[in-house]
Amino acid sequence: MSIPQVREILNQIRTRVTLIGRPDLVHLCDKAIVLSFRDRNPRRPRSSPETTPALRRTYRQYAKDHPEMTLHDVAAHFKTNPGRIYEAIYGDN
Repeated sequence: MSIPQVREILNQIRTRVTLIGRPDLVHLCDKAIVLSFRDRNPRRPRSSPETTPALRRTYRQYAKDHPEMTLHDVAAHFKTNPGRIYEAIYGDN
């Protein structure tokens, strides 16, 4: 059974409990219908800037100039995540 089908059943139940005069059950149906529309996995907005070829060159050069720094340290310097630094240095995998 799909979520739209469940919503339709909830709407039918809501209509029936409205007719028999049960506002407590109407309220529960309304809550269930609202929850069925809620996104379960909302994505966070990107916190790192878009990676351009020029930016990747900058990451590679900085890492080359500072071999004592870890990927995490380089990423912190540029306020991005270590995965972007890794991709810039070693290529997309």
